[in-house]
Amino acid sequence: MLLLMLIFFYSAFTTLNGIAFNALIPTVVDKEELFRFNSFLSFLFMISGFPAPIFAGYLVRVNIQLIFLIDILTYLVEMLMIIKIKEDAKYKTEKTSILKDLRSAFSYIKMKKDFLLFFLSIFIAFLLVGGLKAVLIPYFSDIFSQNYGFYFGVYNSFDDLISGLILLLFTLGYIKFERHLSATFGGILFYFVSLAILSFFISFPVVILASSISGFSSGLISPNSATYLQKNAELQYIGRIFGIQQFTISLATLISYLSLGTLSTIYDAGDVLRILAITGLTIFGIIFAVSVKLDARN
Repeated sequence: MLLLMLIFFYSAFTTLNGIAFNALIPTVVDKEELFRFNSFLSFLFMISGFPAPIFAGYLVRVNIQLIFLIDILTYLVEMLMIIKIKEDAKYKTEKTSILKDLRSAFSYIKMKKDFLLFFLSIFIAFLLVGGLKAVLIPYFSDIFSQNYGFYFGVYNSFDDLISGLILLLFTLGYIKFERHLSATFGGILFYFVSLAILSFFISFPVVILASSISGFSSGLISPNSATYLQKNAELQYIGRIFGIQQFTISLATLISYLSLGTLSTIYDAGDVLRILAITGLTIFGIIFAVSVKLDARN
């Protein structure tokens, strides 16, 4: 019971931290530098994930409580850093009730057609692929039999590698985007292209190709989606906007895991993957075309 409570509080406060951080960024970073900053931030999160499992694996053997102690200490250091950040008074908003905040945020989203398209599309995207591992693992197991763990590891590794390289290029300024809405949906479209390739043509080179395309799409989506919201949302709404985004992703992912996990046990995992890929390509081909027009208008 104590472990379950620990997991709940850890997940809840990690989510709060992410929302607050995304809302804080546009108050301290110039608009012109937001895309590069978000790219660098995503890149840092990615590279920090490489040494962490090795370090944690060693500490587990030494003393598992030590990991939690280090976690607490690093959060305290982070807290001291955050206190030093001075928020401009013009960004502070009037305090209201939670329900009033939510109502005003939803009204704001409905009023802005671009935002409405963004949130509906994000929900659809995560509804289709939020629980993708529930399909990919049995699919790799069916195709590669005993070696599926190796191929699945290769898929994840190339995904991270290409995503990291793309984010580094964004950070260094070699690739720039001005139209962040269409770049976000272009990235999602590329992700469904990678699934289509993986579901129809399966071999070791195809696994590398599909995971590389998937990594490219991840590199596009993360900084562009954050930059789009930070640049276009009014500052009094921005915290609520990121909160609704996180809620949308969590809800869609939960539904996706339950549905895809069930479908992959009833039907062939390859068939489920092909249906997801074709559905996603169709829907996001249309959404991408609409977002290009919206970006051009703005």
